[in-house]
Amino acid sequence: MEEMRYTLEQLLESSRFRRRADALKTILPDGEYTLEEADAALTAFMERSVK
Repeated sequence: MEEMRYTLEQLLESSRFRRRADALKTILPDGEYTLEEADAALTAFMERSVK
C-alpha cells in the first residue's frame, strides 16, 4: 500500500507541523511529500550545525 502524499500547503496547514511551518516552508520546495519525508527533512534541518 502506497503512503499518502500531501502538498506543501497541506503540510503547512496541518496541526502536526504548525509549530515548524516556517522551517518546513524554507527547506522544502513546492511539491508533494509523505509525512515521513517531511519529518526527516525537519529533523535534518534542526540537527545541522552552524559553521
